Amino acid sequence: MVVGKERRRAYRIYVPELRVRVAGYEYDFKAWDLSILGIGFMYGANPFRLAQILRMDLLEHSGIILSGVDAIVSRMGAGVVGCAFLRLQASQQSAVEALVLRMQAERIAQTGA
Repeated sequence: MVVGKERRRAYRIYVPELRVRVAGYEYDFKAWDLSILGIGFMYGANPFRLAQILRMDLLEHSGIILSGVDAIVSRMGAGVVGCAFLRLQASQQSAVEALVLRMQAERIAQTGA
C-alpha cells in the first residue's frame, strides 16, 4: 500500500458529529470525514506517523457505534490525519456502509439537495 500521496478511491462525507477513540490515547479525536474505505480525523499535539497502525472505535453522542477497527495512517496534513481501514470483519464493513449511507441521507435532508 502506498501511503501519503495516493488518490482517494471512495466518496467521503463530512462527519463532525463523530468522534474517534484511538487505543493508547487519553482523549477522543473529532472526526473530519468518512468513507467506506477509511476515516479522517483532526489531531493536535500528538502527531501520528505515516503507515502507523491504529486500533479505533467510532463514537456518536449515543456511544460507541463501531468498535475495534484497525486502520493505517495513509495521509497527514493541515491538522487532519487520514486512515484507511484494514481487515474489517463483515459486520464492521456492514456497519461502516450503513453509517456512510445514513450520514449521506442526513446531509441531503439538511440541505434539501
